[in-house]
Amino acid sequence: MSGYVELTHGSGEAKSVGERLGTAGSDFADAAEQAKKEHDNLATLATFGDDKLGHQFMANLGDAPDKLFDAMEKLGQQLHTISTQLRQGVDMQEQSDRENFLRVNRIHV
Repeated sequence: MSGYVELTHGSGEAKSVGERLGTAGSDFADAAEQAKKEHDNLATLATFGDDKLGHQFMANLGDAPDKLFDAMEKLGQQLHTISTQLRQGVDMQEQSDRENFLRVNRIHV
């Protein structure tokens, strides 16, 4: 993996993309959490029927929806983490550029 980073549109744009990614990740995680709550309220024998067919449906449904919603929430959280790391990386790159600029300007020819 290369250590080279090229910001072709400036660091501000990279930070902006990172911010939008973080917001989207947080929103996605929140939506997954809400969907899980709604599913838990609806996926009951009262909805499917407290009979043989309803019990069979609940048995077949199992914990697959919970696993899906948990994975969706985790994905959203990871997108937010990536966003934070992207913005921190850009900040580090900007700081490094400033330090290099100052070092070069101290050189007397």
